[in-house]
Amino acid sequence: MNPVLALALVLVAGLAATRLPLPHLRRSLSLDLALAAGAPLLLAGVALGPGLGVLDHATLGALVPVTALGIGWIGAVFGARLEWRVLRRIPRDTWGLAALQGGAVLVLTVLTARLLTRVAPALAPVWRPTVPALLTLGGAAMVAGPGAVALVARALRVPTARARALDRAALLDTVFGALVFAFALGLSQPHRSFAGVALGWVHWIAVAVAASGGAGVLFLWLSRLRGDGDPSALGLDLLAVVLLGAGMGYAADVSPFVVCALSMALIVNLSPLRRRLQGLLISWEPSVHAAFLVVTGALLDLPTWWLVPAALVLGLVRVVTRWAVMRYGRARLALATVAQGSVPLALAVSFNLIYAGSGGSLLTTVLLGVVLAQAIAAPVMARALALRVMLPTWVGVVSAISLAIIALAALVVAVASVISALGIRRFTRALEHLAGPAIQDVRQLIGTIKGEADALAGTSRDIRMRIVRAADAAEHRLSDLDALVEVVQDEMEETAIDAAATLRNVRRGLSLWQWGRKVLKGKKKRRK
Repeated sequence: MNPVLALALVLVAGLAATRLPLPHLRRSLSLDLALAAGAPLLLAGVALGPGLGVLDHATLGALVPVTALGIGWIGAVFGARLEWRVLRRIPRDTWGLAALQGGAVLVLTVLTARLLTRVAPALAPVWRPTVPALLTLGGAAMVAGPGAVALVARALRVPTARARALDRAALLDTVFGALVFAFALGLSQPHRSFAGVALGWVHWIAVAVAASGGAGVLFLWLSRLRGDGDPSALGLDLLAVVLLGAGMGYAADVSPFVVCALSMALIVNLSPLRRRLQGLLISWEPSVHAAFLVVTGALLDLPTWWLVPAALVLGLVRVVTRWAVMRYGRARLALATVAQGSVPLALAVSFNLIYAGSGGSLLTTVLLGVVLAQAIAAPVMARALALRVMLPTWVGVVSAISLAIIALAALVVAVASVISALGIRRFTRALEHLAGPAIQDVRQLIGTIKGEADALAGTSRDIRMRIVRAADAAEHRLSDLDALVEVVQDEMEETAIDAAATLRNVRRGLSLWQWGRKVLKGKKKRRK
């Protein structure tokens, strides 16, 4: 299909869903939750994508800039709420409980997903690459959508003070989930280079900070350069910055969500126009969100039916973990913030864009979890806050069906685990039966080798003892020879001394004889 026509079709669907006047209907909880979940837009995307093939892979590839813009806009809306003056007022205990809850959900979700890949091997090739996929599932499970939670709280008529507390708790959950997703991208990058330069973990952080900081500083410079605060000009500057951040995030594999969230967090903390920016982001969000949901529905993929029970099991683990934190960690708001909204979908679509060969399986898993969370959000919040409200009949029916499906999925997983254990046991017995003779031969061979090694060690020990005895005997003989040499040396010294004394006496005798001879010759001459 022509990409321009596809883009026009997506934009028309988004505008029709958000701008066209709807017939006058009585406001009810069912209508609010259905609109918040975006089920009609998702179904439209499924029909245009996998159903009719209008939005095929080639067309979706051409619509990547629109998808990146939608992800970046959701990230910008989230980042616009990260005001330091608001975050610093949150007590440390609240931060600690949010971190505890997020860590528990992350660990249990990742371990459960890993176990599911062992129980159902068909899930292993669809959640690829493994480490980033599992961490993305964990990060998406940690997220609680502030907008979705606020909508459910407003429908249940939660008091203002509690609604604000729920909003802060959902915001903290989203912060920790986004951090885990960013860590997953930095830990295992699909493309290890950017502009010909190799990217490591430190370089990835530097690129993320530089991209988000550059976009934020550019907006601050443009807004101060204009100085008039014109809403139309401010809106164009905002759109340009979100497009720039989304493009840089997609090109550098940093995720448009991360870059736009960091950029908008920088802008709202430094710009005096933060209220206008937040208003523009919120006013434009429905149209962008509608187009994003249509594209999300077109990106869905179901290569194996194991994704459905796997998503339900992961949703059950998420709810049970939050209940445990509420029960034993005394965090009453842990179970009340079950609703998720569009942030997990943005994270999953970012994963799908960055890891292009992974398909839409992970997005399908996350979407099923979001739908399940949205279906049980109202009764779970009412139960957690001990509210006495009259819920529509369909909420109880949907909750009961959801719990039944979750229980059935857990039962299926348990039966599959038992069957796998029995199969492993039979395989072990067959292997033992087939490998028994070989193991016996190996044991005999090992015994023979051990005996030969002992004999060799004994021979070596005997040879070593003989060498030691020979060395001792040689040392003894050398000692005797040394003593003999000393005696001979003493005797030779004494003999030399005696010979010298004898020679001296002989010389003296010869001298006397010569002297006497001379005396006698002198007397004879005198007589004559």
